[in-house]
Amino acid sequence: MQSKILLTEQSIVYGEIPSILKDKLDLDRIKKDIIKNYALNNFQSKDIFNYHKDYIEISDDQHITWILDYIRDHYRAEYQRTPIITQRAGLIQNKGHTINTHHHIDEFNLWGSPDISCIYTLEAGKEPSEIIFEYTKGREKHARYRIPMLENRFIIFNSDLAHYLTPNKNEEAIVNLSFQFQLL
Repeated sequence: MQSKILLTEQSIVYGEIPSILKDKLDLDRIKKDIIKNYALNNFQSKDIFNYHKDYIEISDDQHITWILDYIRDHYRAEYQRTPIITQRAGLIQNKGHTINTHHHIDEFNLWGSPDISCIYTLEAGKEPSEIIFEYTKGREKHARYRIPMLENRFIIFNSDLAHYLTPNKNEEAIVNLSFQFQLL
């Protein structure tokens, strides 16, 4: 008899918020808040070498809470683990702007680092950007997986997965929400 032990698991989960909820969300209000904080330079870091330099502070909002509730409840139902929000932010990609490769693990605080991250696209433009995940798959050291970032799509992934957003090819900005969770 043989035994198999799974040493690590990395995954990407994506889907859309159903129209019955999406129609109740005031996504324009959320976008305006992100744009306002972008204009005020309310970034999570001023350090150009820190990935938080692209992440914009956002205000508390009931509509963001509803998005988080949907993600939490459906993730818990599917995977029997409850995501608890640890951080949230907005992301704006103007024409030609990319979000450089990074992950969401703090090497100096592994236990305080998030387990999973999520990006939710509010505004995608005619040519959506893509999120590219970089990972190691056995002997394949530079494997990549890409997912188009379509409006109303959420993408949940392990926080230790290195990822980047491809350049915005549109004249108008691409607007996303970013969430990070620990799992209970």
